Amino acid sequence: MSATVPAWQRRAYSIDALRQLARGALPRPVFDFADGGAEDEFTLRRNEAAFDDLRLWPQPLRGAAERDLSITLFGKRLSLPVIVGPTGLAGLFWPDGERCAARAAAAAGTGFCLSHGSVCTLEQLAATGAAPRWMQVFVYRDRGFTRELIERAAAAGFDAGRDRCDQCISTETSLLTPLRSIVTP
Repeated sequence: MSATVPAWQRRAYSIDALRQLARGALPRPVFDFADGGAEDEFTLRRNEAAFDDLRLWPQPLRGAAERDLSITLFGKRLSLPVIVGPTGLAGLFWPDGERCAARAAAAAGTGFCLSHGSVCTLEQLAATGAAPRWMQVFVYRDRGFTRELIERAAAAGFDAGRDRCDQCISTETSLLTPLRSIVTP
């Protein structure tokens, strides 16, 4: 690698190497938050195991002239079958973390989903102009608060606002329930 490449990038050759760099650079509570999973971390372990089972095999000169990774999600055309998912408190890890990630997703032609636990507000993220953008919504006991979040997202131009609620599913309720049935009076 070139000498102009920062040293941390030369040492970040794998996800595990990035993890070790983060462990050394971040305060322990911040690293533990980023490195951990929810509750008993069962889903985290299952996801890691699933990725460990994947193998990418290069196939040179096979269809390279006609590749198209684009997909349509919630009526939006994305250049990649990947979005930047909701990451709570991303602003702890990098100044303006959510806004930087949203702009990067837009530059790559893909979507961004703002966490309900973000450092920036819906309106601040919308001011970046990054699109498409979605908002993570948990269904709270206070249905009025849940409704207010959805209305703020729609007013700020988020793509999966109140008009898309039939496609939103909450796993925080006792049954998988279409969000519209919970928040519509």
